[in-house]
Amino acid sequence: MDTSKLKEIGLTDSEITVYLSLLKLGSVTTGILTKETKLHKSRVYECMNRLIEKGLVSFAVKDFAKYFSATNPERLLDYLEEKKKLIDAEKEEIKKIIPELLNKTKFSDEETETLVFQGKEGLKTIHSDILKHAKEILYIGAKGKVITEIKYFFENYEKERVKRGISQKFLCSKEFKENLLKGRELTEYKYLPEKLDSKTVVYIYSDKVVNVIWSENTVAIMIRNSDIAESYKNYFQLLWRQAR
Repeated sequence: MDTSKLKEIGLTDSEITVYLSLLKLGSVTTGILTKETKLHKSRVYECMNRLIEKGLVSFAVKDFAKYFSATNPERLLDYLEEKKKLIDAEKEEIKKIIPELLNKTKFSDEETETLVFQGKEGLKTIHSDILKHAKEILYIGAKGKVITEIKYFFENYEKERVKRGISQKFLCSKEFKENLLKGRELTEYKYLPEKLDSKTVVYIYSDKVVNVIWSENTVAIMIRNSDIAESYKNYFQLLWRQAR
């Protein structure tokens, strides 16, 4: 089964595994589910709680044991509708602060340069540019894909980043594996609310903003303009204060 659509609406790989297993097994205990999914027991509980919050899993108590089951798959449509409402509400909140952000930003007649990069080689080019020009790199919506997609290049990049004293802050997607960042030097991270998650990851550094759109043919769009970069930095700081 193609699970990409489930990923697109915000379910993690582990959540999808648990959800599909429950659809197959029916009402079961976590012990049976752990054997079926081959996930660690704590991960199963974690996924179950998130799926219950999303309304995709319910449970009943029988003979002092909890039995979990997937709700009707049509519930996915309700979940999407609720997610849309949350996003719409968040948009309205952002609209309210846009004037304030604009007032803080002094726009100039500076020429704007836009460049498009594709695939892994494009990502390598962008990270090489970071090493040349950045003092700090900010990420919005980080998923950790770049760390695994260009693994060997990225580890060498990381060594050079630390050597050059370039700090980094990540506002991570919920699907980001925390162990990918733990122990990295000059690094801070927080998690974005799930309602702000998307396929796009934004890099902000120097006078540049890069939108990386993850797909089968990954595309990165770089905008070079100091005023635009400053606005994105202000937006990042706003989200950073609100994130966990």
